[in-house]
Amino acid sequence: MSGNLLLDKLGFYVPTPDLTDLEVDVDFQLNQMNKCMETFFPQKAYTIKTSRQKLSLCFTPTRYMKNAEKYTDTNLEMPTEDELYELFARLGLYSLDDNVIDKYRVSVLHLTKNNYMNNPPIDYINFLSNRQYKKRFKALQHHSSDTNKTLYVTTLAKHFTEKDKVGDRQYLFYDKAQELQDKANIKEIVLRLGLNEEERALIPFEAYDSETRTLWLDKVNILRSELQYRYKPKLQNISDFVTGKKGKDGLKLKTLLDLLEERKLYETLEGYYIKALQEVIFYQEPVLKENVKLNNYEQMFADLTKENPLPPSLMKIFKDNGFGDSFSNLLKKVQSSDINPLYTELYNKLGIAETVAVPV
Repeated sequence: MSGNLLLDKLGFYVPTPDLTDLEVDVDFQLNQMNKCMETFFPQKAYTIKTSRQKLSLCFTPTRYMKNAEKYTDTNLEMPTEDELYELFARLGLYSLDDNVIDKYRVSVLHLTKNNYMNNPPIDYINFLSNRQYKKRFKALQHHSSDTNKTLYVTTLAKHFTEKDKVGDRQYLFYDKAQELQDKANIKEIVLRLGLNEEERALIPFEAYDSETRTLWLDKVNILRSELQYRYKPKLQNISDFVTGKKGKDGLKLKTLLDLLEERKLYETLEGYYIKALQEVIFYQEPVLKENVKLNNYEQMFADLTKENPLPPSLMKIFKDNGFGDSFSNLLKKVQSSDINPLYTELYNKLGIAETVAVPV
């Protein structure tokens, strides 16, 4: 479970006029979807809609279930690729003609990892709140509950308001164990597939019972790191990565189905996930402290930012007064001055260390 890529949400659609033009029975497709999804998912884990414009399905793959098995309904685990292939086959998608399945487009995709950390997730959230990000991304904290914070590293919405801040591409970090305790008031869960030896080594011995596959949530630090994509232009980036060529039709469902048929879906999307994190957030390799020397004032600033998150508006204040570049350079120098243990741990556990860092 820890560090393995999850598809926390997947949505796709097909224009119903296209199905009609290709002489596909829309009602049959709809009934097949309903019958399949109610077999493998709780009712609130999926939405099927149909109209004169389109037929769509949006669901949470991590809530896949089998009625004969006993485990807690959480979204901590993915079905195996064999199980996901069976699901799409029973939806009838693999039996469609190429000219039909080619009309299906992905509308939303959330790529997620659960990471067992050494410290409480709030430590990493506060640290990441102070980092400077690339490509017009900003860090925004949100109190998702009285006991939990969510960090959004996001492009800002085109029409920025207090209620609608985030754009169409965002990175989320939050305490998954605390979220489950807040929402379901549970302290322990029974996993469906359980933890492997590598995952068990990352958590306290008393936090997990391998015989019953029981995990005690109040004894583990689970930092959830999630990339959310919606709308055609952003999903196009995933299609370009997978196919190796520029396109303009968005992300076709067939692209994902072909990868799944080869049992390469998870590893391919994980490669994109790591690349996306590296481009915006983890673009610096951890460096040794002696490589960068700070003067007294720079060290005071470094100590200050370790203690308290910087207000998101601070950069704007410096920019408005003509000191934006100076402040940006100071942040970069401070961030490169120390091999911060939190950054290094994230860098390793998210898989960034296995790739070549993007130059600053």
